[in-house]
Amino acid sequence: IHPNMRGHVGLDVSLFGWLMPSYTMVFSAFRDPVERLISSFHYGISYGANRPGQVKTCHLPNVKAWKKTVASAKANNTKEYNSLMRTYLRSCVDAIDNTYVAFLDPLTKNVSVALDHLEKYVIVGLTSDISGTLERWKNLTLRTCRDHDKYRWIRRALADSVKNSGERLNEGLVGHEDNGDATSSVTATFKETELDMLDADLKDLVRKYTSGDEIIYRRVLDLYEEQRSWDLYYQHNA
Repeated sequence: IHPNMRGHVGLDVSLFGWLMPSYTMVFSAFRDPVERLISSFHYGISYGANRPGQVKTCHLPNVKAWKKTVASAKANNTKEYNSLMRTYLRSCVDAIDNTYVAFLDPLTKNVSVALDHLEKYVIVGLTSDISGTLERWKNLTLRTCRDHDKYRWIRRALADSVKNSGERLNEGLVGHEDNGDATSSVTATFKETELDMLDADLKDLVRKYTSGDEIIYRRVLDLYEEQRSWDLYYQHNA
């Protein structure tokens, strides 16, 4: 893999057939946008999405202790919690401003183009059903690669990767209890609890920075059900 293609990068479709194969399987797991932004704030996520080699990183004060500082403020000091959120939104706009739109269309960050790329290129997943997502991705990959001369190696590598990725994602998801089913009630409780702590202007900013992503996420939820038939088709025709 080209060094600039590693890590968190946007889906630059102009690279298909150049730095990436012409027919590329793109897997991406999505999360409720407001919940994702708040979680990014808690963890001090400093990168967003852009073209490979052009991902910007923000700089937070006392970054090593950021997570602990935010957790302490949430538990003990609403005023400080709001102050930290202001700092994060001001310093890390590139990391949180409609990240899904930026990922799907890093060139123009246009919602309509992002939706088109989502439907054309992405096999979607949900962090609220991460076990089902990873299992589906594994099955689709194995069935489309079953004639590959390194199929056995791919199968072993995927089994290890799915196990390790699932463990890391489950540890990192704030407010989720992964039981293989959508945890919408847990998500709603987490999201509303954090939002209730914010001043009105901060709530408006959070909505602004997730407005395009909300459109993307609604389509993701539909696609997740639509693409379920792909897995069923491959199972039936395996």
